[in-house]
Amino acid sequence: MTSLRVGAGIDPSTELGPLIDSAARGRVDEALTTALDQGARLRGQGATPDLPGHFFPATVIDDVPATAS
Repeated sequence: MTSLRVGAGIDPSTELGPLIDSAARGRVDEALTTALDQGARLRGQGATPDLPGHFFPATVIDDVPATAS
């Protein structure tokens, strides 16, 4: 995940940009927590970029149960 280009969403070289607002970031965080609580495995997670905007760290999960919400 360290090879992802993180930056402004309007920059064409950006591969991972910020979410639209803090509420969206909160929903992503909640979805991740729910998936993990329901049995998914966290395989890797990058650091939250020290950039302006509402970034969520690049995250990889697997073994998400089909019944997970």
